[in-house]
Amino acid sequence: YFVKAYDGGFRYAWLSWVLGDMSDKQGRTERAVSLYKEALSLDSTYTDVYKRLADLEPANREKYLELAQKYTNN
Repeated sequence: YFVKAYDGGFRYAWLSWVLGDMSDKQGRTERAVSLYKEALSLDSTYTDVYKRLADLEPANREKYLELAQKYTNN
């Protein structure tokens, strides 16, 4: 259902997050990162996404953790 909605053009931060999480759990890291970033482009307050991206992209870990903290405090 989620994939069908996404493929049909429905774009919502929560949907991108769910599909990113599904991809992540399936070991499809590149796809997960892409979907997580899409979720953040639609709603930048998803602190769990920043925290997961910090693990998936260690080179940007500090940036993601700072953003997670920023939105946790607001």
